[in-house]
Amino acid sequence: MKTNVLLELPSTNRARRAVQIIEKLRAAGYVSYLAGGSVRDVLLARTPKDYDIATEAKPEDVERLFAETVPIGRQFGIVLVVERGHAYEVATFRGEEGYSDRRRPDTVFWTSPERDAARRDFTVNALFYDPLNRQVIDFVQGVVDLEAKLIRFVGDPNERVNEDPLRMLRAVRLKNSLGFQYDGPTYQAIAKHAALIRHISSERILTELDRMWGDPTRAASLAELAELGLLAEILPEIAALRGVPQPYMYHQEGDVFDHTVRALETLPKRAPTFMVWAVLFHDAGKSTTISYPKEPGERIRYDRHKTVGAEMARAAGVRISMARTEIETIAWLVDHHMDLKGLDTLREAKRRAYLLDPRFKWLLELHHADAAGTIPRDLSLYREVKTFYKKYLALWRTEQKVGPPAALLSGHDLRDELGVAEGPEMGKILAKIQEAQLEHQISNRTEALELARTLLKR
Repeated sequence: MKTNVLLELPSTNRARRAVQIIEKLRAAGYVSYLAGGSVRDVLLARTPKDYDIATEAKPEDVERLFAETVPIGRQFGIVLVVERGHAYEVATFRGEEGYSDRRRPDTVFWTSPERDAARRDFTVNALFYDPLNRQVIDFVQGVVDLEAKLIRFVGDPNERVNEDPLRMLRAVRLKNSLGFQYDGPTYQAIAKHAALIRHISSERILTELDRMWGDPTRAASLAELAELGLLAEILPEIAALRGVPQPYMYHQEGDVFDHTVRALETLPKRAPTFMVWAVLFHDAGKSTTISYPKEPGERIRYDRHKTVGAEMARAAGVRISMARTEIETIAWLVDHHMDLKGLDTLREAKRRAYLLDPRFKWLLELHHADAAGTIPRDLSLYREVKTFYKKYLALWRTEQKVGPPAALLSGHDLRDELGVAEGPEMGKILAKIQEAQLEHQISNRTEALELARTLLKR
């Protein structure tokens, strides 16, 4: 179905070059359109991130017409056309049959635009746009669903899910990022087949979750993953928080899962995904460490929940193929999220190491999300520590300009004066002397040598 729509593409270089690619394909005799999410976004008055093109030209035709191409999925008819440093995905209209690995079709064949639309995931992603004749080409009632704000699988929803179960996660993300609702059969198919997500590789799941966490609607998506049964399959540690009680005096927002959702809602729109993961797991340990009151007046406790939660975060990160550095950052944040009290009581060397750790600013933001996601809300400790942190950084930067205090002893001094051989023991003694100097326990060479002698005796 062709619909005349007064549709203006954004006046950007990317949009103009996409149209120029279509013009070149048309001039060579190939039917070509803008396709998929870019059409959806323009119809919703959003600026597309990318402009994908669908054409009847075969991959070899595209490679012949354009000077710079990359065959990223030639067997599926997908070629990147590079124009002035920007890549555009150009795909041949194709049909697909069989999904034995629940990801890739067993058979791919070149076909018509109508058949191509029929193999796509959601109706709102199966639209084409002819920018030369200003026509929307809609074979699946995608325009109707856009107007009704519905996410609906193309064709039989059960078939679409069985072909690639990752589409269930995409449905959740797309529905919330667009502010739409599910079509009834679409919702039912996801809830029915949630367990099929187990067949999807951890890498693909992680990629989709990171895209979901990168959207400001991440909290709503988390709640729906739980409601649909998907969360129990991919992050059972977080699903287990549903129904875990909290002491009402401190947490009137509901159970631990309710608290986690509220904490996510308080994160900045552009929060890095590792922070979202840290918020997700900050109380994960409560499901296994909960102890109920034994005497009147006692409250529910979760001893060691932060340490247990950090281990859960590590295990989950490995399971879903997260990068090792990201896993350790998340686990560190979870393990320290209760440690902001008493910073002023720490020894100077330890306090300095803690506050100058590049992860500390994120630890502060994790505490903010934790406190802001609680009813009653109490941000007093957050404000106190943030003020202290800013002052400390300013003082440290001043010290850096002046330069750190000169070392009272060197390795040569320890060797010549006390006979200490080079090696780990010498390094430990020098570190202890520096720590004592920073804490103003010693201030001259004589005192440093005396401390070194004491350490050697120990």
